[in-house]
Amino acid sequence: MKHKIFDPSLSNKYDVGAKDATIAYFTSIGVDIQANPTPMKQDLVAVKNGNTFYVECEVKGGWNDRPFPFLDIRILERKRKYFGSKTLFVVWNTTFNRFVMFWADHIKHLPVTIVAHSWAPEGEGFTIIPLELTKEVLVHDNYTRRREHGDDNGREETL
Repeated sequence: MKHKIFDPSLSNKYDVGAKDATIAYFTSIGVDIQANPTPMKQDLVAVKNGNTFYVECEVKGGWNDRPFPFLDIRILERKRKYFGSKTLFVVWNTTFNRFVMFWADHIKHLPVTIVAHSWAPEGEGFTIIPLELTKEVLVHDNYTRRREHGDDNGREETL
């Protein structure tokens, strides 16, 4: 199976913005958050009420300033290495005013699915996450509104 080759221009375009937007948002709600000093690990380390967790952030291309338009969220199989630690995934739109979040613990039971796409026509492994396991957050001028996808089965999404 082929993997997408690292592209520094895409990293500069999206990853830096996703990290900056995540730090700004979580700082605004009282979370102590900073870049992870350990290379090749989750992007950020956060502390809320004395509890430490990690944050892995990315941008979903094709999603701009509107509610999440896709049927599911797909994360690369290689990110499953974060499933063993308390990790929050944050997936931003391209304008950095909305994100979808979900905990690794809530998706670790999902299988890997091989999906063909433009940079790996023969397929690459993804974890496909149903939207009902996620929360969407709208960020707008210090005002936030959480939009839930479907029934959250009473599960509280707290940090």
